[in-house]
Amino acid sequence: MTRLARVTERRCAEQCPSLRIERATLAARLDAIDAEAAEVKRQEAAQDRADAARAAAVSDPVTGTLTAFGIPSGRVDLIAGLAFAAVLEAVACFLLAARAACRRIAQTQHWRGSNA
Repeated sequence: MTRLARVTERRCAEQCPSLRIERATLAARLDAIDAEAAEVKRQEAAQDRADAARAAAVSDPVTGTLTAFGIPSGRVDLIAGLAFAAVLEAVACFLLAARAACRRIAQTQHWRGSNA
């Protein structure tokens, strides 16, 4: 960076193509270094998010147990969500069947009462 600043400040009496080439080369290197730094920051942020998710998974008893078997925490969350949805759907089906059974019993008692 200091080299680029020095080259930028240098003046030529004529059209210095070598000076322009050196400026462009140094500017391109600086851009490449900036791009690498940004990529490293993105990777570190992704690693930090993964570490936080892993720590949260370990603190949860169910997720921690399943992640001990090598299942990723994201997949454990998906499995837990699907299991919860299945249980909820089963309860809804059971209540629907119980309601239908109660109606059938009520209708049977109604018919027996009117025939007797």
